Amino acid sequence: MATNENFIDGSEFISKKLLKHVNALNRSLRSANTNKGLFYKGRSLAGGRHLINTFKAVKNDRVNDDRFRTIHVDPKVSAGFSIAIDCSGSMDSATNRWGGLGVTFSRWENIAMLLNSILPALDKMGVKSHCGLVDVIKATNETTYKGNLFEISSPSDRWREKRLTKLCSVYMSGGTHIATYAQTAIEMASRLETTQKIALFVTDGYCGSVRYLQSLKEQAENKGITLVGIGIGDVDSSVARSFPNGIYAKNGLKLGEHLLKHLAMIVNRGGVTEGVEIS
Repeated sequence: MATNENFIDGSEFISKKLLKHVNALNRSLRSANTNKGLFYKGRSLAGGRHLINTFKAVKNDRVNDDRFRTIHVDPKVSAGFSIAIDCSGSMDSATNRWGGLGVTFSRWENIAMLLNSILPALDKMGVKSHCGLVDVIKATNETTYKGNLFEISSPSDRWREKRLTKLCSVYMSGGTHIATYAQTAIEMASRLETTQKIALFVTDGYCGSVRYLQSLKEQAENKGITLVGIGIGDVDSSVARSFPNGIYAKNGLKLGEHLLKHLAMIVNRGGVTEGVEIS
C-alpha cells in the first residue's frame, strides 16, 4: 500500500516529466489569444527638427514614423480548463508498478498525483481551472444519467499541494458512464469566464455511451469549448482513439510526460483528428 511519502514522491516524478512542456502550452495559449498586437507610444516633440518633421507629416497626411516607438504587446493568457474525473469503483484498481519508486498506485492515486503537478503549473500561467469527481446518477426513468459533481478545485481557488494526501484517501465507487463525464466537463467549462475553454474528462473504463461523444464534441464547439478525453488503465488504444482529441496512457507518470504537449498541439491546431496512445 502506498504511503503519503510515496504520493509526494510520485507527484514530484510527474512534475519533472511535464516541466519541459509547460512553456510549450503557455506559448500556445498566448498565441491563441486574440487580444494581442502592437501599439505606439509617442515621443516628445521637444527640439526643432522633431516638430518640423511632424508638421510636414501632418501637411502631407501621413504618419510620421519617427514620432513613435513601436512596442510589442505580449498577449495575456485568457484560458480555462475544466476537469471531470470518473470516480467509479474501478478507479481504485491498481495500475502497473512505477519504475524508480517501486510502488504500485491505484488509477485514482495516479490521477490525484497528476493533478497535484498540473494544477500548480496552470496557476502560474494564469489559467483558470475547475476540477471535480463525477458520480453518475441514474434518473428515475432508468434511461438518462446525471453527473453529481464533487468539487476538488474552483476557478477562484489556487491549488494547495497539501490536498494531495487527502485526495488519495478518497474512496471510489459506482458505475461508469463516459458521456456523463464529458457532459459535466462541458457544463463546467461553459461557466469559466475566459476566452479559451477546454473541457477534459478522465476515465479508466468503457461503456456504450461513447457513441454520444461526437455529438457532445460538436455541442461543445458550438459553445466555443474544446472537448478532450483522457484515458488511463483499462482504456485501450481503440477506445482512446474514439475520444475527442483523446490521449491514453497506462499511468499518471506517462500522462504527465505527454499531456501538456498534447494540449499545446490541440490549441495550436484547433484539435487533433485521432486520439494518441502513449506506450
